[in-house]
Amino acid sequence: MDNPNKPPYYPYVMWYNKPADNDYYKGLPIGNGNLGGMIYGTPQRDILHINECTIWTGSPYSNNLSVSKDDFDGLSRIQLRENPNQDKAWEKTFFYGMKDGNKHHGQTYQYAGKVLISFPNHENHESYKRTLDLNHAVAFCSYTVQGTKYTKEYFANYPSNVIASRITSSEKTMDFDITFSSDMIGDLSIEDNILIFDGITDTRKEIEGKLKFMVAVMVLPRGGQIEKQGSSLKVIDAESCDILITVATNFKDYKTLGVDYRNKALSVLDLAQKKGYDKLKEEHINDYTKIFKKASINLGEDNDALPIDERIEKFKENEDASLLALFFQYNRYLMISSSRDGGQPANLQGIWNNLKYPPWDSKYTTNINLQMNYFPVCCANLNECANVFVDKIIKLTEQGRITAEKLYGIKKGWVLHHNTDLWNITGPVDGPWGLTPTCGAWLANQLFDIYLYTMDRKYLKKIYKTLKGTAEFILSFLTEYTDEEGNTYLVTCPSTSPELVQRGPEEKYISFASSFDNQIVHQLFSDMIQAANTLGKDKKLIEKMQKAKEKLPSCVKIGRWGQVQEFLFHDYDDPHDAHRHISNLVGVYPLSCVDLEDEEIRKAVKTTLAARSKPGDWTLWGIAWRIAQYARLGDADNAYRMLKIAFDPSNRLVYPNLFGAHPIGETDKVFQIDGNFGTLAGMCEIFVCSAYNQIHLLPALPDKWKEGSVYGLCARGGFLVKEIVWSDNKLVRATIYSTVGGMLTVRYKDKTISVNTNTGTTYVFEYNEEEREIICSKAI
Repeated sequence: MDNPNKPPYYPYVMWYNKPADNDYYKGLPIGNGNLGGMIYGTPQRDILHINECTIWTGSPYSNNLSVSKDDFDGLSRIQLRENPNQDKAWEKTFFYGMKDGNKHHGQTYQYAGKVLISFPNHENHESYKRTLDLNHAVAFCSYTVQGTKYTKEYFANYPSNVIASRITSSEKTMDFDITFSSDMIGDLSIEDNILIFDGITDTRKEIEGKLKFMVAVMVLPRGGQIEKQGSSLKVIDAESCDILITVATNFKDYKTLGVDYRNKALSVLDLAQKKGYDKLKEEHINDYTKIFKKASINLGEDNDALPIDERIEKFKENEDASLLALFFQYNRYLMISSSRDGGQPANLQGIWNNLKYPPWDSKYTTNINLQMNYFPVCCANLNECANVFVDKIIKLTEQGRITAEKLYGIKKGWVLHHNTDLWNITGPVDGPWGLTPTCGAWLANQLFDIYLYTMDRKYLKKIYKTLKGTAEFILSFLTEYTDEEGNTYLVTCPSTSPELVQRGPEEKYISFASSFDNQIVHQLFSDMIQAANTLGKDKKLIEKMQKAKEKLPSCVKIGRWGQVQEFLFHDYDDPHDAHRHISNLVGVYPLSCVDLEDEEIRKAVKTTLAARSKPGDWTLWGIAWRIAQYARLGDADNAYRMLKIAFDPSNRLVYPNLFGAHPIGETDKVFQIDGNFGTLAGMCEIFVCSAYNQIHLLPALPDKWKEGSVYGLCARGGFLVKEIVWSDNKLVRATIYSTVGGMLTVRYKDKTISVNTNTGTTYVFEYNEEEREIICSKAI
């Protein structure tokens, strides 16, 4: 949402006094949602690693399983329900006994290659500094060699779809070589002043690679000469040099290839060259800042006297609040840089990938990771970045309807399991843990949540069929189960609790009636009923859904050690299991179907979180989810404890360039961007919780952040929290703008006030400490 009064400006700049060398995770990321670049290397050899959002292995395909009706009947949900150990048979039939080999396991996000810029005799450099200016999305590097100052500037322009760089020398003369290197299959050629790499992605998991792409690098020196030397362009005696880079592929949509990518790439470069570097930079900054500057944060005096890598190393001892504020804005920067209209949603690594075969294929893991990528888009005022996510989910229904019928025999609605890729696969992936049939329902819930932030009926109409389709599937998928006391419920079967082994009489992944599924279905039915009633649609379907909802088990079943049970009818949970997933609490956050006003339930949620928040299976995305969970509970101490865990360098959860980590071994470097985006969402929840039809101000403000302010966060109901200012850990002022009117209930501590708002009106709230009440001091 646009802020009628612009937030204050803070100089959010990351800087370093050492080169990144060959360490990708010390590099500076740039991106425009379509193109991604990582800048690292040394003064004598700059490396710009290039990605494009549609460079994936394979080609259009589906991964629907070739399972006969006899096989499916033999492994029926009733049999599975009565014999929990049958998951081994499911595993054999559905994942390892396939006639189709491994082609159902999903494709891989790959890179394009590297632009290499080599400078002779720059080994002995001085006064080195490199920066990433988050306010303008511009990376910069400067240093001197024998008294000559060199500068290198990079940005990724969204409107013109180019990465642009300018290299300058204070002496107005410089020499360097530039080439392109890639491990991808392809040919490098030079046409005049353009390096051209014409490539194709790999055949992977038995799906033929047909995705073709072109990288085009235009070199534009000012003064001097440019010569072709083998596979390089040599710039000689130039005053300065501009470099323009673009990538195009033959990808049209998930089922069609055939775009004239060569002509497309060269046309983009031609138009960019005509605009010129200065205009491209101005265009880029104007476009980027329209989104970035809608929100800002201040957590105290900026501690920017040290470079970022040193600030991370010292965080455990000084708890650098301004580093966390910078991290907040850095993650907003990453979202803008990796998710824009016309591209693809941010995948497991956003848009940045330096490996031909990255961990987990850098796919879209839909049992938490894709969802978490987009947790912050609304609350952090990044709605423009949600469009490609929304469009992806809508398109997934096309394949999901086929999977629903082929795999489950369900002819209404659509289904998605725990993974998808560029080609929109919707069948089970990987292993028995991949048989999670409610991932599509969770994504549909998330689409509806975007509506709650905007209250945009046009948008609601756009997503309605997607929401309805998954609700129809779930209605047909639910099966009756009668417990030992004779109570009959509707439950999901087969069911998993994502990636968690159920440790009962025999270790297994597959069972029935996980709390994860049950909470998602509760939320789905509530969302669908509200959506249908808002649009005046599907009265009979809603009546059927309301009856089904009454037969669902309660959202929470409390187990033998006071925990929220992972599976509703099997109390096998291990209190010592610090598993990264907390799927049995999905109804606490990001959903809101668990009643936290019930003290017994609230206690069980806390017990579960405490058990899962011990040292163990830590990843940044797992810690991020816990930050948000504790914030939703109003537990400031533990929310902040999770933040400290994230930035404790001994945990290896944040890289020197502030990318989030998913540690596997002692030395392995695995990047997942969901940790970045999840932490952003969790921090938003610390400042504003807008679940349960109220705006709770500063619900989990840490004692450490005594003074501060946050501007431009969004809240459900169509509200923009223009500012929250606090001092001595107490609310000073909150200013809230109503975009659509309606009732606004504001909570601070244990007090609430309700105001019937008018569209386009701003309301100022203050807290009277003596009277212990919230006051709406004025409306503007």
